[in-house]
Amino acid sequence: MKKLITLLLAIAGMVSTASATTMYILGSNSELGAWDPSAGIAMTAASDGTYYFTFTASKSETYYFCFSTALGTNKDDWNTFNGSSYRPSANNSNSYKLTFGLPLTGSNYILSGKSSDSSYYVENLTSGTSYLVGFDPTNLRLVFTYAPSNVYILGGANGWHTNSGTTMTAGDDYIYTADFVISEGATTFAFSTYLSSTENDWNGIGAYRFGDENQSSPTLNSFPISGYGMRWTSENGGTYSISTAGIYKIVLDYKMLKLSVYQTESVNTNTSGYCTYVNTNSLTISGATAYYAVDTNDGSATAKAITNPVANTPMLIKGEASTTYYFAVAASGTSLDETNAFKAGDGSTINGTADGKFNYVLNGDAFYLAKSSGTTVASGKAYLQLSKQAGAGARVLRFADDETQAINAISTGNVADGAYYNLSGQRVGAPTKGLYIQNGKKMIVK
Repeated sequence: MKKLITLLLAIAGMVSTASATTMYILGSNSELGAWDPSAGIAMTAASDGTYYFTFTASKSETYYFCFSTALGTNKDDWNTFNGSSYRPSANNSNSYKLTFGLPLTGSNYILSGKSSDSSYYVENLTSGTSYLVGFDPTNLRLVFTYAPSNVYILGGANGWHTNSGTTMTAGDDYIYTADFVISEGATTFAFSTYLSSTENDWNGIGAYRFGDENQSSPTLNSFPISGYGMRWTSENGGTYSISTAGIYKIVLDYKMLKLSVYQTESVNTNTSGYCTYVNTNSLTISGATAYYAVDTNDGSATAKAITNPVANTPMLIKGEASTTYYFAVAASGTSLDETNAFKAGDGSTINGTADGKFNYVLNGDAFYLAKSSGTTVASGKAYLQLSKQAGAGARVLRFADDETQAINAISTGNVADGAYYNLSGQRVGAPTKGLYIQNGKKMIVK
């Protein structure tokens, strides 16, 4: 059964390698260190250089907090803590009230190394409720919101109902993803952490909705869109619109309330988990593995993984059996620095042997020598071209990233044309007694 494979890790260009600096959160309540500068709580460092912290409020009261990359040596050592702290800036010398779900951004509100007792605060937290603090010290962005159990996309193919939505897949660091179907133009959508029991409970769901940071309703037409600002919003604002039908990869960085949207190209693996493909655009490969091939001039080739192929790269996809994968279209890709033994089909026929080369087509979990009478390779598909013929049953393709599995993953034979071939791969017109290959299987002629 086909299933959608979502992006659980990084979309190209969205995640970068960050330093291992520890960021601490320190606040007025016991969950946040009780204003002891030596007892700040280490936040979780995300792979993109941001930090986050989740906690469950023990009391229904106001919580004050700030950040620092250094702790004091004892409960009175504020100098060490403040020297590396992040607090409200000089323009906001007193404690600054945060609006729930509204990102605070810029040096007017976040200042590094300020020596004062100023802090951020959020009023009237609910005892027993889990909250999430997201902090980006590089781009000076601070978010305070609920720690979600689920995130849903409202609208799109599911329609605008408060009891149904596309459930996003939770990944690391509060990154949520979904392959989102736009079946017709000008489709609007928004996000929520809650679905109601009835389909038109907009008052009940309004407190859990979030969308465009400016509470406008922008139309998204130029892709990829990366890091689009979001905020907690009312029931009447903050939708998005896409005017072109298709399947889009939606990536939500919930902890920082940022949205990325990517167009996709799809592939369908066969019952053995393989397919060939030639991409129209540069892609970010996720969920499955894509390979190009290097001819080793011995009747076989080495398959090498590629994660960000440029447009028009013939490749082999390896994944789960009978699965649809959606790969995000990227702004650019990585060109190969080796000759690719996979060649692009154009809808015409290829012969098993042509111009001193040997052409193999994928069939199930095996590559077969193309028919001598010609085998059609569809546009958008690929075939394998070798300088030497592989023996029947030989390992025609070896995977560089998993040699043990790959040795047995794909074998070779001849395309299913009913003809007989000997164990050297040569066609036999009138077989006598012995062992032969027919339609990719061993046959004994008695």
